[in-house]
Amino acid sequence: MALALEVKKFINSQHTGEYIDVVVPYDVEPAPVKKAKQTAEKEAPDTAPAQDDSAPEGANDAAAELSNEDFTVSEDGPIATETLKIHYLDEGSGDTIILVHAPGQSLYTWRQLFPMLAQDYRVIAIDLPGHGYSTRNEHLGYSIPEMARVLSAFMDAKEIASANFVGFSMASAYCLELAALCPEKVKRLAIVNPGGVTVEMPLSIRMLQTPFFGAISSTLFGIKTLTNCLNNCLFDHTVLTPDVINEYYATISDSLSRRAVKTTFAHYFEEDTLAKLRDIEQFVLVIHSVEDKWHSNECAEFYHAGIRNSVRTEIRNAGHLVQEEKPAKVHEAVTDFFTK
Repeated sequence: MALALEVKKFINSQHTGEYIDVVVPYDVEPAPVKKAKQTAEKEAPDTAPAQDDSAPEGANDAAAELSNEDFTVSEDGPIATETLKIHYLDEGSGDTIILVHAPGQSLYTWRQLFPMLAQDYRVIAIDLPGHGYSTRNEHLGYSIPEMARVLSAFMDAKEIASANFVGFSMASAYCLELAALCPEKVKRLAIVNPGGVTVEMPLSIRMLQTPFFGAISSTLFGIKTLTNCLNNCLFDHTVLTPDVINEYYATISDSLSRRAVKTTFAHYFEEDTLAKLRDIEQFVLVIHSVEDKWHSNECAEFYHAGIRNSVRTEIRNAGHLVQEEKPAKVHEAVTDFFTK
């Protein structure tokens, strides 16, 4: 089947893909900022902050419009809602697979896997709020429950009753939270190198979870820092070309985007989601890269042991960004699992 979207055309562009308005409830009381478990050392600036303070073009008319705020009433009292403009790509036909990127990324990270899956499935890759070309929002804390609500509301807006999910790295928690809260919406779930922030990650990333140093780190997170982080989580460094670096950097180069990324990390509390692992009834595939420096074998085994209906597979000669390095292997594992 010929695809309308080829890998070479899969660029981080507001002109590629579609947008949809999604109404999402958010926490009226802002989530507490996570305290650092240890004092972070200051990282020497490696590049000057980007001078372009405007959000990526087309991400927002949200950044400029800030979406419509409303209030509804439930048995628990008033609930604030926000209308977000979500950017996404939707190709192929068949059973639906929704691809969910990690904090600091965008749907661009799926550019290799997307067309492979779209040969046999309807595949949707979304930009999470605050990321890619979706709404940057002043009300959302971008917490795990809020991101799960976004996924649920997106499905409602697209009239998708249930779907398979692939969640990468920290976004695995968003998908697991959705599976726990709305089990009817998740058929099967593949989590790729799951886990949160670890001590093995670069200091520039770990600092994002701290209130004070997070602001500094996000401000100084230039293209050189990004390049170092990407290199650190790869096994095959040849996949990291200047074009790839520039595409990754395009949607985190302005102050609104960096603020959203910093807030996402600061409000990433995975403990409540991890406590629900035994309650998840869906079949879950845990994919782990043997050479992943950021999330260890023990981390993958924790999810495998904690989820009752889980299976685990390993991919060799790949680092944390396995979908970049071994997309064919990820495709094989995911399609085999979803078709069983």
